Amino acid sequence: DHAAFGSVVRCLGQHPTEAQLQSVLRDLDPEGSGSLDYDTCLYGLSRVVVRTDDTEDVLEAFRVFDRAKDGRVNAAEIQSVLLNLGERMEPQQVNDLLRDAGMDQDGTLDYEQFARRLLGLDGYSRNPFPASLQGAYA
Repeated sequence: DHAAFGSVVRCLGQHPTEAQLQSVLRDLDPEGSGSLDYDTCLYGLSRVVVRTDDTEDVLEAFRVFDRAKDGRVNAAEIQSVLLNLGERMEPQQVNDLLRDAGMDQDGTLDYEQFARRLLGLDGYSRNPFPASLQGAYA
């Protein structure tokens, strides 16, 4: 939903104004349904997240949770952060996000792949969005 979108943006270290978020959300959800699917959310993040050399900072935030130093984080820890810190997300929102992010059967997440997808820095950047949104904001 819209509140979760703002939470994810802020978890990525961005600080848009509420007006900036609302502007993006109006474009992403013109019917005002109040919900966004995963691909639409990623598209919105690509509009809000500042693409600079701060990619390493985003990855470093995930590395705090990478106790084994293997590029994976325990999804339960990420879930706890999203449920309890900053703009709290609803449990179902967090579960959906982790599932869509590629959480493995063992409950871990490849955070580099997840961050790169969120930031549009790899193969996902070519066409990560639904056909209805592709090219709409070129």
